[in-house]
Formats: sequence, structure tokens, C-alpha cells
Amino acid sequence: MKIVFPDETACIKSLDDIKSLQRFAECTVYETNPKNEEELITRIDDAEVVIINLSKITARIMRKCEKLKFVCFLGIGVWTYVDIEEATRRGIWVTNTPNYAGSSVAEHTIGLLLSIARKITQADAELRRDIWEQKQLEGVELYEKTLGIIGLGSIGKKVAQIGNTLGMKILYYDIIRLSAEEVHKHKVEFREFDDLLQESDFISIHAAPTKENYHMIDFPEFEKMKKTAIFINTARGEIVNTQALCEALRKKEIRGAGLDVFEEEPLPPNHPLKNLTNVVITPHIAYNSEEAIERMLQAAIDNVEAFAKGSPLNVVNEEVLRG
Repeated sequence: MKIVFPDETACIKSLDDIKSLQRFAECTVYETNPKNEEELITRIDDAEVVIINLSKITARIMRKCEKLKFVCFLGIGVWTYVDIEEATRRGIWVTNTPNYAGSSVAEHTIGLLLSIARKITQADAELRRDIWEQKQLEGVELYEKTLGIIGLGSIGKKVAQIGNTLGMKILYYDIIRLSAEEVHKHKVEFREFDDLLQESDFISIHAAPTKENYHMIDFPEFEKMKKTAIFINTARGEIVNTQALCEALRKKEIRGAGLDVFEEEPLPPNHPLKNLTNVVITPHIAYNSEEAIERMLQAAIDNVEAFAKGSPLNVVNEEVLRG
């Protein structure tokens, strides 16, 4: 079996990190990203297993790389990087590495929330310019405020846990309702989507990037939020209409926003978000902690080892299983 890591993979610091794979397979690790699709095809044309970080596996690539049997995405949002339908038609297993960064993303979410609520990044920038300002940097407390969480999966639950610790009231919306036992355990209350938007002082997105969730937060949704609301997105950029968000921030329809993900990444030069003072932006790093990166690579290794034994883990196209 040949395994290829075709693009720059920060989680591999040395080949010792993948020595368990090297025991039963030939492994090729590239230290740079392919310049284009043709170079990617050249790198993986004879691979049975591909572990990707940033490269996109399109239908054309699958047609060219006939030996390909298994694709593992280092992260959760594999749907953005792999043509799942084509892979399924061709009997190619597609997996991701869920649950590796729950704590990291939850902590980053709260960090963004605090940065906006207490104007921490704004204060830092002004002080570096020798501006000693206090009155204009008045913030708001989180204590006894309402935090609305959209998507109460593993990350959403960790955010709820931290919010509870901070003395916040936690509301949630999810297409899957929690049992009474889980509601009590996580100290959350269910609200319908619109009700959550209207009642929450802080709103945090932790929904999956599905077709149904595309632009889940749009012009009407921002209009339903409180004028004092703070909006956080550490899930996926396409869940939010960027134009609507910029307008809401510009017109102060909401107090502010904290964003780690964007519809277009990297964020282009002169993007309107960069000119707004009531938003804190970070370059898709919520997942990026030493501990999470180690867990991500180990999850990928576990996926490949399970595939080699005939029972892959974390499969996102289960049709292959039933084929």
C-alpha cells in the first residue's frame, strides 16, 4: 500500500510521527503544497491512500488517479475538499478526523467573545499607539447574560460548559433535541431558531457546513438580533452571508462580532471586515493548538490503520459500506 500526504502538513513534525503507518505501507510526505491540480495528480497518481490538509480531491483527480481507494481529511469539513458524490460512485472511502479540536475551538470561541465584549484587541491597538483611553473602551460583562448556541454538538457542548462556568444562561438550537437528562447535564434550554436570535446577548455558531446551512445567518437573521448582541463564528464561513454581516456591523445593528472563518479564505486584501472596529478576526486558527494537532494526526492514523484492516473509522460516505 502507498500512502501520500500531498500537501504541507503542519501536524507532521518528523517522520517518527507516522512510524506506525510506515510499518505496513510506503509513505510519502510533501513539505510544500502543490502549485496546481496537475502537480497534485502527479504526487498521488499511484497512491491508494491520500491524507489531505488543504488539497482538493475533485472528480477529475479521481478519474486520473485510478488506484485511489481511501481519502482522509485532516480536519472536520471534508465536504469542502472532496467531491463526496464522485468518491462514492467510485467506491472510494472518505473519512475525516472529528472531535480532535473540541476544547481548542471552544476556548477560542470564548476568547473571541471576551475580546469583543471587553474591547481587548481594540484597547491593545490603541495603547500601542500611545493612546491611553478608558471611557471609550467600556465593555460589557458575560456574567448573567444569555449565550445562544446554534449547533449543540461536541464543540457546542464545550462552549456551553465554559459559559455555565462564567455564570451565563445557555440557550441552544439544534435539529436534534437533547433528552431531558442531557438538558439537565449540560444546563441548557432549547429555543426555536428565531427565538434564540431574539433572546440572546451573545450568539455562537457551531453548525455543520451543509447545503441546508448555507447562509443560515443572513440579513433577516441579523435584524432579529438585539442591537447589543455579539455574534461569533468559529464553524464555517459559508454559514454566514458576509455582506449581511458587514452591513449589520457597519449600521450597528449588532454590537460586534468575532470571526475565525470566512466565506473566502485567505481573507483577501482590503476586505471590508478589516476596516471595521467592532469585529475581531483571526485566520482560521481556532483548531490550532499543540494538543489538537497531535490528536488530529493520530485520528488520521487510526482511520488508515482501520481501513487496512477492512473497517474504516469516521467514514462520511457510508454508501460505500452498503455497496
